[in-house]
Amino acid sequence: MMSFKKTLLILICFIYCNSSFALEKNDTLPDTSLADIVEMFAFGKPKKSPFLKLPEILGNGIIMNFNSYNVSDLRQLLHGNIKSEPVKITGHLAFPPDDGTSFEKVPVLVILHDSGGPGELLDNWMKWFRDIQRPLLENGIGVFYIDSFSGRGVKYTYKEKYTHEDLYKVSMVSQAIDAIMAYTFLKDHPKVDANKIGITGTSRGGTIPFIIADKKFTKHFLKDNDSGFAALLSMSPAPECRIAGLFENPEMTKNSKMLVVQGELDETSSCREYVEKIKANGGDIEIDIKEGWYHNFAGNGSAFIDWKYNFNNCPPYYIKDDGEINDEIMDLFAKSRAWRTKADYYDDLYTKPIKTFDKMIKVYRKSDCVVKVGVHFGGKHGKEFTPQFMDFFIKNLL
Repeated sequence: MMSFKKTLLILICFIYCNSSFALEKNDTLPDTSLADIVEMFAFGKPKKSPFLKLPEILGNGIIMNFNSYNVSDLRQLLHGNIKSEPVKITGHLAFPPDDGTSFEKVPVLVILHDSGGPGELLDNWMKWFRDIQRPLLENGIGVFYIDSFSGRGVKYTYKEKYTHEDLYKVSMVSQAIDAIMAYTFLKDHPKVDANKIGITGTSRGGTIPFIIADKKFTKHFLKDNDSGFAALLSMSPAPECRIAGLFENPEMTKNSKMLVVQGELDETSSCREYVEKIKANGGDIEIDIKEGWYHNFAGNGSAFIDWKYNFNNCPPYYIKDDGEINDEIMDLFAKSRAWRTKADYYDDLYTKPIKTFDKMIKVYRKSDCVVKVGVHFGGKHGKEFTPQFMDFFIKNLL
C-alpha cells in the first residue's frame, strides 16, 4: 500500500510539474529569469536506457536518438522559453517488414511509457505494449517507443524514494515536448508518411495526448499550427483531467482524431467533462467508458489496490490561454496561509523548490479535499481491448 505522502507526491508530480501559478495584476516575478528557472529544473546524469534491450527482445528495429528539452511547466512554454540545454532521448524504431525494394512511405505509431518508466515496458506488467507491436507491424504501421526518463537520469517518478527529486527532472510538459520532437523527427524520416503519425500511452503517457493535441502547444514547434498527430489514443489518463494542469480552453489541432478510453471504475481518471469541452470547441474526439475496468486496464495481472487516497474533491487546476493558472488552487494555499500572494509562491518556487514542495504536501495533508479511497490497477483487459485499439489506428493511419 502507498503511504499518504507517497500518494501526494504522485498528484503533485502531475500538477506541480505541469504548470506554475498565475500572478495577480500587481504582482511581479522574482528576479530569477525564466532561463534560470529552466536550469534549476535541469535533468540529472543520464542513465542507460532499458530500450537498448528491445532489438534483442522484440527481434526487430533499431535504436534511434533525438534531442528534446527540459521545461518545468506550460507557463514557461507559453511565454516562449522552450529550450534549455538539449537532452538526448532514446527510442526504438521498427518498420513493417519488406523486401527492401519498396519506396512507399509508411505510418508510424509513437508509444509513450507511464510513471513506471521505460523499464516497465520490458516487464511482465506492461507486456501488452510489447505484444501490440506485432499486429501493428503486420498491418503496415511502424512503431516508435520513446524513453523520456533515462536521458534525464530518472528511473521512475511514482516511488517516494525517487519522486521527491525526480519530478523536477522530468515534468509532464517535458515528456510532451519529447512527443512533439519525436513527431518532427519522424516527419522528416524518408520512410515515414508525415501525415500519418499517431501516438498512444497509458496513465501519465495517456495524459500527454491532451497536451500535444492542443494548438497552444503545437504552435511553438510546428510551422502549420493546425497540423500534428493524425491519431491519438489516450488510455487511462491520470489524474482526472480537471486537476491535471491542462488548458482551460482546449483547441484541438484540426487534422487530429482522438479517442480516450478509461475504466468506469478508474478512481484516478474522470475526463468525460474535458472531452466534452474539447468537442464543443470543434475537436474530433470521443470517449469510451469501459464498464467494470480500472486504471491501467491493460496491465498484465488481476486488479489490485495500490493507492489509498485521491483528490476528486480538490479545486480544479487549469492553465489559461495566456499561460496563467486559475485561482482556485492558489485560494487553497492562501487559506492555509502557506503563501500570502502568488508572487510569494513564485519566489519560493524559483529559489527553494524542495522546501516549496514540502510545504505543498502539508497544505494538501491538512485540506479536507483529500478523500480516502482505494485505487485499483490492472485487470488484464489488453487482449480484449486489442481489436478496438487496432481498428482505431488502422482507420486513421492507413
